[in-house]
Amino acid sequence: MNCAAAPGQPRSFLLTAHNSSSLTASWENPNILNGVLLGYELRLFTLRISSSPVDAVNVSSTVNQYMWTNLQPYFYYEVSVAAFTSAGRGARAVERLQMPEAGNSCGTKRGIRLYTLQCMF
Repeated sequence: MNCAAAPGQPRSFLLTAHNSSSLTASWENPNILNGVLLGYELRLFTLRISSSPVDAVNVSSTVNQYMWTNLQPYFYYEVSVAAFTSAGRGARAVERLQMPEAGNSCGTKRGIRLYTLQCMF
């Protein structure tokens, strides 16, 4: 009998715009793993073009951040991250961010954070 269940939602999810074209997502492991954590599923959406993901990637369970480059200034991006086990994908953590203007070097500052949404898809 397999008692594995999907993991909980990743914690402390944060988006950071490094400049007008690069964005890093970072997170911590879920409090509830429900088995062996296999990895994370990340999705990047642009809210200006369509509701389809611009990029979707799976990363190892040992990875807790991911960077996108070649993004567009002033675009609104939505990023989600969900942990997964052999039993399936858990709840997604979702953040939205507007990229800064071109030529603006943000350093460690964030872009314009719109909201944090916690939900299951």
